[in-house]
Amino acid sequence: MPQPEEISLYLKGIWLLLTGDQRGFDYLDNSAAGVIRSFAAILWSLPAMAVIWASTRYYYLSNMPEGTSAGLPFILKLMTIDLISWIVPIALIAALAKPLAFGELLADVIVTTNWISVPLLYAAAVPAALSLMVPA
Repeated sequence: MPQPEEISLYLKGIWLLLTGDQRGFDYLDNSAAGVIRSFAAILWSLPAMAVIWASTRYYYLSNMPEGTSAGLPFILKLMTIDLISWIVPIALIAALAKPLAFGELLADVIVTTNWISVPLLYAAAVPAALSLMVPA
């Protein structure tokens, strides 16, 4: 699993790419091992996802009749949805890479997609956390 120092380099690369600077690819590891390691972004995103799941659970319970439960199975469903929505698009991109003639860029696309998800999920967790602290 990548260490915080490596993560900061990856996020610097993502930032450079977002600002239009292609030197950002230099900070990303697009080797075969780097592609596999980029899926560690899921683990780095789990705290943000947990905040979003808690917020979703709170919203669900606040709109349901008294006595409705949303325990561990509810959270596991949310986790499954998030993991599927992370993996399926990447699998589709990988399946279409050769027919659409961007197979040589596939590693860059996968690594970039995985690592850009980390700051985006943390940004999405901010309003979710606020909704938990200020429910009304």
